[in-house]
Amino acid sequence: MATALLLLYYHRFKLKILNVILALVLFAGLLIASSRGVVMALFFVASIILFQKIKNKRNAIATFAAMLALFSGVVYFSPLKVRVNEIVENKYFYPEGVHFNSFNLRTAIYNCSFNLAKKAGFFGFSPGDTQNELNTCYKKFNTNAFTLKKYNTHNQYLDYLLAFGFLGVVSILILFGYY
Repeated sequence: MATALLLLYYHRFKLKILNVILALVLFAGLLIASSRGVVMALFFVASIILFQKIKNKRNAIATFAAMLALFSGVVYFSPLKVRVNEIVENKYFYPEGVHFNSFNLRTAIYNCSFNLAKKAGFFGFSPGDTQNELNTCYKKFNTNAFTLKKYNTHNQYLDYLLAFGFLGVVSILILFGYY
């Protein structure tokens, strides 16, 4: 949705109302999805785009202040507030006991994914065994969160690396680059 917003900015439709409606729908979808990283990245990229367009320093500072206020308002008055509070109020870097949320679960997931990536080697674990390897790694954390639900790598490229190894990731990147 963030990529679509950026593409909409650079490739607008002739009907201005269509651009506004699409932008509002996409932005609302971003807020409903509550993806912290995507919203922060969109804010960062939009700031860069605006600073490239604005030549006057005073206007640039005023625009940045307005964007920061808008961003703060969106974070405070949307479902993102809960997601941001998970990071701010989190006492545990990794999940522990009954204390787990999306942030510390992901830190554990990425810890296991990167540790297993070192062991995946040239050919990987195979797509069928990747989840078993992850589940085995998750047992080192003192929580039942990983038994309640199965968690994959949460990153498609890490998943390719674990399943297909270095050779598979390079092959997929070459195919993506070619097309």
